[in-house]
Amino acid sequence: KGYDVKTDYFVIKGEMFLNFLCEYEDGQLKSFTKQFEFSEEIEQKGVDNNDILQLEFNTMFVPITNIVVGQNGETVIDVEMPYVLTGDIYTCYNQEVIIDAYNTDKEIKLTTESFDNCINKPSYFAEERIIAGFNLAEDSPRIERILGTIGENISLVNTVVKDGEIVLEGIANVGAIYYSEDEDGNKVLNSVVIDLPYSLNVTNKDIKENDIVDVSLKIGDISVKNKKGRELEIVANVYICYNLSSPTISAFTTKIVYGEDKQQSPYALEIVVVKEGEQLWDIAKKLSIKEDLLLTQNPEVILPLIGGEKLVVYRARENK
Repeated sequence: KGYDVKTDYFVIKGEMFLNFLCEYEDGQLKSFTKQFEFSEEIEQKGVDNNDILQLEFNTMFVPITNIVVGQNGETVIDVEMPYVLTGDIYTCYNQEVIIDAYNTDKEIKLTTESFDNCINKPSYFAEERIIAGFNLAEDSPRIERILGTIGENISLVNTVVKDGEIVLEGIANVGAIYYSEDEDGNKVLNSVVIDLPYSLNVTNKDIKENDIVDVSLKIGDISVKNKKGRELEIVANVYICYNLSSPTISAFTTKIVYGEDKQQSPYALEIVVVKEGEQLWDIAKKLSIKEDLLLTQNPEVILPLIGGEKLVVYRARENK
């Protein structure tokens, strides 16, 4: 559910849900769910708190459980959960390159080179819920009591990215264990696999339609209710980790060639109305004056420009 990056190590934090199905000394089967918060420190040479991590925490393994006796004689279930942590570490750095240039006195010709680039954003976390109904087949034993769930799994079939939203579609599988009665009234243990189609909407203002999205899904706690013996109501919490990468095209200047002298403007005084999207650089380049001079002559201007501002440009003339 989160991470903290330190110098040469990082800490992952989250919650784990374990569904237990236990046989007690009297032969009864009972189930319960336990929720654990965990924090793991991972050594990683070279990382620091400015780095961005994109991680996937995989627990698709069978936990190792042992029943031990505690110090006060109580029964303790000791659980060890193997996991695999995979992902990428992105180091932030600044590289100064020339993306545009102009000269106030001479015409210049720029040679540029463009390349595909990708802006990586931090990992995001969300929690959603699948709510569905399920009917047993007519020839299936009638449910008397639900004991618990096993073998939870979730698959992602389709991902639709929109501005501010991701739509996730797929199917989750849950196994339910329950008691039924035979013709003689004896308890019989049965199980059924429940398929849960889902469509989840994750909202985030940072999501853009052309983003590349990498999604990891995990099922948390599950509630299964018995309705009328053959109808089940299932509520499953789903934990979502997703990484965003924004493709972009960058360009930089590879060569600058100076040409002839520029023709000086015949106007000593001009008033320029800023267009929407224009920056101070754009206006200074168009007028062949320095940005500092433009700011000095218009001290009331607030940056960044929003469009509609009127800038006064005064050019001093030499007496000849």
